[in-house]
Amino acid sequence: DSPILGKLPAAVYNWPAELAAIPELDDVSLGTGLINVPPDSDGVTRTVPLLIRAGNKPRPGFAMEIARIALDAERIEATPSNVKVDGRMVPIDRHGRMRLHFGDFPSDDIVPAALVLLKDEELPKDLFAGKAVLIGLSAQGTFDVAATPLAAESFGPLIHAQAVDSILGGGWLVRPAWAGPAEWALAALLAFLALAAAIFGKAY
Repeated sequence: DSPILGKLPAAVYNWPAELAAIPELDDVSLGTGLINVPPDSDGVTRTVPLLIRAGNKPRPGFAMEIARIALDAERIEATPSNVKVDGRMVPIDRHGRMRLHFGDFPSDDIVPAALVLLKDEELPKDLFAGKAVLIGLSAQGTFDVAATPLAAESFGPLIHAQAVDSILGGGWLVRPAWAGPAEWALAALLAFLALAAAIFGKAY
């Protein structure tokens, strides 16, 4: 069953189906989330989907589901303009996306898998205690790379990690309701000034 209650945004991403994990993993998982993060029209990733519809069912995005599990919350409450989990109200756009406040990911928070698998003695035994840990590829030549407002190439796991951190810590960005009309008004003013300059320029 989906952990999502409420109403999804009208223009939420709608996929005909989803690629699930193998039964051996799916049956024992605490939850599942979709990792699809389509970029903007210019190829830059600025948002992360928190709500998605797949196979006619409401589904959480990967970061949203990780945050829900980390907060030990049973449900995600959805409205067309926000998502609520364990008292945290996260604003979303009409596509169900959170606008992410990108930053420089701390290098100390990236732990090579080799050190964990080899049980490096320099790693504190409680290094991962009480933390949400994401495992993924972050090496040159891998396909999970995306452009962000801060970097031409950023690894997918780091984008999801920042999204989880934003949900848990409240670090998302909010686009004011007046931003759209203000941008159109400014564009109209600039067009009027350009036209006026052209007309008066010919008059003289």
